[in-house]
Amino acid sequence: MRPQGKGEGRMNKAIIVGRLGRDPEVRTTQSGIAVCNLAVATDDREKRNGEWQKVTDWHQVVCFGNDAEFAGKYLVKGSGVAVEGKVKRRKYQTKEGVEKEVVELVADRVEAVGSRPNDGGQARTPAARPAHAGGGDDFSAEVPF
Repeated sequence: MRPQGKGEGRMNKAIIVGRLGRDPEVRTTQSGIAVCNLAVATDDREKRNGEWQKVTDWHQVVCFGNDAEFAGKYLVKGSGVAVEGKVKRRKYQTKEGVEKEVVELVADRVEAVGSRPNDGGQARTPAARPAHAGGGDDFSAEVPF
């Protein structure tokens, strides 16, 4: 067995494919870097009380730079999205001084999948994403965060 060097043997990669539960929230840091928060819903089925039911899980995603700009420009509530990144745990303090902890997916890559809804109820495909930009249905349920 080969000895492990620094960083070898550790893995933290997550990929989720779902739909946005709200429009992307884009802001810019003081140093001019775009930051975007996404609420992504993924669906599964579970058997409850002998019947199959749809179960929705919500994921908090944060992306930076080109991915944040892409999300803000081309994605809207209901858009299909594929996100690849690392799961991170972060603590913060609310305005009221309460310490909270959040688990979020820090995106390495954000891609649009499927079609994007528009106001007329018809789907349209978002503009193609430039190859170098990587690296960075309606919902009846409310986004829980």
